Amino acid sequence: MTRLEAFLLLRRSVREREVIRRGLACEALMEGLAMHFAADRALWALAGLVVELDHDLTCSNPRRCGAVAAEMLQAEGLETELVEAVRTRRLPGPHDALLTRALAAAECASAVALDMADSKAELGACTAADLVRALDDGSVAPEASRTRIRTLEGDGLAIEQLFGFALDALRAAADDLYD
Repeated sequence: MTRLEAFLLLRRSVREREVIRRGLACEALMEGLAMHFAADRALWALAGLVVELDHDLTCSNPRRCGAVAAEMLQAEGLETELVEAVRTRRLPGPHDALLTRALAAAECASAVALDMADSKAELGACTAADLVRALDDGSVAPEASRTRIRTLEGDGLAIEQLFGFALDALRAAADDLYD
């Protein structure tokens, strides 16, 4: 599946602009993480883009979140590794696959970064240290698991580094994230 095909699938499946925006942010961060871990950039970015593909279908039944998206992605013929990462990212760990750990962390870290920066100007002024401090504020991205954000620490990626990658990625994608 190409990136365009994945984006069109996301647009057909999700109505809320904010959810699409979170997918774009997660895609950008996953691409940066793939470069850091010398992984398949296209595969990791695609995983980030479609991470909330099932949002509209599972918002009333959050226990199915991930499972429905995995079924949709499997039907589209996507790689098993990507399908499994989307399916299991929110399940209790530890997760064996680096892609799954990265997706779990990226989904939450990008949500925190987006919540802290409502505009390009705020994004430009934000620092990784600001995002680390924001983790103590339960009103900032309350849906973002603080545990999953720290998933990559065992892989040698400190939380401040993760947020540094997030800020770099979101700044590079700012034209798509902010109207």
